[in-house]
Parts: sequence; C-alpha cells; structure tokens
Amino acid sequence: MILIVDDEPHIRSSLSGLLEDEGYRVKAVESAFKAEEFLSSQPVELILLDIQMPGKDGLTFLDDNRERLADIPVIIISGRGDIPTAVAAIKLGGYDYIEKPLLPERVLLTIAQALRLSQSLQTEHKLAGRLLDQYRIVGMSPATERMRQLIAKAAMVDATVLITGENGAGKELVAHQIHYLSRRKAEPLVTVNCPAIPETLFEAELFGHVKGAFTGAHQDRIGRFEKAKGGTLFLDEIGDLPLAMQ
Repeated sequence: MILIVDDEPHIRSSLSGLLEDEGYRVKAVESAFKAEEFLSSQPVELILLDIQMPGKDGLTFLDDNRERLADIPVIIISGRGDIPTAVAAIKLGGYDYIEKPLLPERVLLTIAQALRLSQSLQTEHKLAGRLLDQYRIVGMSPATERMRQLIAKAAMVDATVLITGENGAGKELVAHQIHYLSRRKAEPLVTVNCPAIPETLFEAELFGHVKGAFTGAHQDRIGRFEKAKGGTLFLDEIGDLPLAMQ
C-alpha cells in the first residue's frame, strides 16, 4: 500500500491514477492528520509526502512520527521554492525528494528504488533477528540483566570491547549479541580462534599477504581485518597468546 499525502486534489488524483495503472494499491489523503489516522489502522509500504500543507506540514509530520516511519520509505514532494525544506526533510528520515511538476518516469523510478531498498533492509532485519535469537542469552538473574544492559550499550558505539570470563562463560555469545545489535549487523562478523593459529603465521592471517611474501605464499590472501571491514572482528581467546603477539 502506497500512501499519498497532499492537499492538492489534482496531485492526489494524478498520482493515484499513475500508480494504480502500475499495479500499486494506493490511498490518497489531503492532510497529515488524515495520514496519521490511516497509519494507525493500515500497514503502509511507502509514503509520498507533500511539504507545504495547512494544519501540519510535512516536516512536522515526519518529526512527530519518527518511530512509526522508521521502516517506511518517505518520498518528499516539493515545489521549486521548497528544496531547502525538502533537504531538511531528508535529514529527518525522508528517503528522497521529487520536485514539482512531477514527471511520471521520475516518480515511478524513485518509488521502485525505495521499495527495493526497503525490502532489502527488511530481509537483513529478519536475518539479524534469527541470528540474534540463535545466540540468545538466557537467564533472569540481576547479573544477567546487568550484562544485557552492558551488551546493548557496547553495541551502540564503534569501539574496541574486551570480553572477559572463564572458559564456557559465554564470551562468544556476548560477541555475537554485540554484533547483531549494532549498526554493523548487516556486515561480516569474523571470528579468529587465536590459539589455533601458529605464531609464525599470525601476522599474515590477520593482515593478509601477497603472493611470494614468504615460502608457501602461492597466492594473494585477504587478512581477517580486511574481511571484517565495516563489521566486527572477534579475537577469541586473545589472552592465550604470548604477550609479544598481544
């Protein structure tokens, strides 16, 4: 379902006709208030939102409904004089803006791109949710609850995290939780079992090497740091390494 929010009847009519001809289900409303009512009762895949509207403008609508619109792409409809406002709307979470007069090809292309991105993100969220559940930490004790709070806090920042505990305490579970709760969840999580790598190969394993760098290097090899680019590198049991290597 695509929701059109515009106070001009001819814009609502022309957009509705264009999208329905392309096979989309469409609902058109004349105000931000009507849009909020509809969002409360029906699922929406995408919103076409006018900026200049009486009562509540597009910027206020975006600002008031940030949580509700988090997973819904919003395409801004703007007049020539509204471009700075449209850019401000993008900063509030809008996907893109289309300048009036509306060109059908531009409208359809932007909608198709926004829907593809939205579907891709939904797939990533579902996958991350399944992986997060796979590494779920059970228990309701105060200590466990405190650990969950620390995990959530660590997941929100891009920083090195030291996870300590005895063998079998669940350090790997914590590492996976931090990754799949973070903004990096769609990127790789690369685990390095530090004690399993011979000391002489540790540097090449982490940083990679080019063909011929040493005896036995028959081809270029990407290191673990590069494999984890944009994601998380988990150095498991790093405390078991000799101090010089640490």
